[in-house]
Amino acid sequence: MTLNTLRKSAWIACLAATLVLFAACKDLKTPAQQALDSVTAAVNSVTDVASIYAPQDLAAVQNALTGLQQSFGLKEYQKVIDGVPQLTAQVEALKGTIQSRKAELGTSWSALTAGLPGVVDAIKGRVDILAQAKKLPAGMTPEMLASAQQGLADMTAAWGAATAAANADNLVDAVAKGDQVKSMAAQVMTSLGMQVPPALAN
Repeated sequence: MTLNTLRKSAWIACLAATLVLFAACKDLKTPAQQALDSVTAAVNSVTDVASIYAPQDLAAVQNALTGLQQSFGLKEYQKVIDGVPQLTAQVEALKGTIQSRKAELGTSWSALTAGLPGVVDAIKGRVDILAQAKKLPAGMTPEMLASAQQGLADMTAAWGAATAAANADNLVDAVAKGDQVKSMAAQVMTSLGMQVPPALAN
């Protein structure tokens, strides 16, 4: 066998191997694309709510998705196919975390809505009585009353914002703002000489 014949045989073998590899990649591209599209849609479907209730878990999922997208861009189709099931499981776990967090915050929000409006109304009633009094009781100065009135206004605004957040399905902000109202209410009630309910201290 001549040298030219050997070179030709080697070239043909190399070409054949390349064609086989190309065909294999081509065969894997479609299922890899379909799997990637499916898991991308799954991630996108929970992104908004997860950004509220489980931002750290969402970041991990998005990083994993980015890795698969990069692998696809590098034509590592088998790597994509192998990685999608794991990411799908992460998405399902993320959904579970969201539901648990929403349930926990829902309980907290229910407790706030059960007690705070009555507390704010009681403060308002006390402030109105003092504002209409011809003489303030001992220990109460006009400055203290003005501070209580401002505190009442701040509480009312904060509670409105909390309610709006809850209506927008953002219980994280709703509970946070509600807790702020609890703190403000306790301070104002103390300044007015009112008895602070135990629930406001929790």
